[in-house]
Amino acid sequence: MTSARRWGAHLVAALLTLPLLAGCGDQGGDDRTVDGPGASEPPVSRAASPQTDLCSLLTPEEVRALAGKPLPLAREKAGDGGTRVCVWGRPTKVGLQLGAVPASEWAEGLPEAVAALEESGAHAGDPDLAWLRRGASAVSAGRALKGDRACRLFERLLALNGVAGARDWYVSAAPAAAPQLLSGQACRDGWFATLQLVRPGLTGSTAETARMGAAFEALLGRAALSRTAR
Repeated sequence: MTSARRWGAHLVAALLTLPLLAGCGDQGGDDRTVDGPGASEPPVSRAASPQTDLCSLLTPEEVRALAGKPLPLAREKAGDGGTRVCVWGRPTKVGLQLGAVPASEWAEGLPEAVAALEESGAHAGDPDLAWLRRGASAVSAGRALKGDRACRLFERLLALNGVAGARDWYVSAAPAAAPQLLSGQACRDGWFATLQLVRPGLTGSTAETARMGAAFEALLGRAALSRTAR
């Protein structure tokens, strides 16, 4: 498996499990920090936007709205395989982490994710699964999905997991009983993004979810503009 395909599989699998984790007692898969030894960082290719400062996709005001206080200056980090993430603050205490990647790269994980769904027997016969299966078949045949199509498949994935309404982002709190982490994913205009927020006092409330949704609205708009400006 190529590194890009492995990164895509990781991100798709993370999204697939979020609704299930939010409704059950075992949140071990998402109760994690985003820095330090053994940390799990959103895999983002350096090819995603070579002329874009990843940390510029969120303003200090937007970061403060999420964290509840100003955070130290952002820093971009290189992870495994040349991944790119931007980190504000101290993610083991109060911090925010952002990753963004072309949606076509995110979609490279569809074959593995769809195979896992089919193996579980969940959603058999669901038309959304049929759409995802066709996208996965195209990827398996070596065809790169266009960004807009990849984002439409992302929305199908949200619908398959019970996200109501025509929404292109999703936020989950983990663990559900006493949240320590808000984790979200979004896809729009050919871009896929992840956000992870760690801070004391998280509740997973509608207001917290809405603030992360607003951050996705802002950063995906800037990512799309940076792409068209090149």
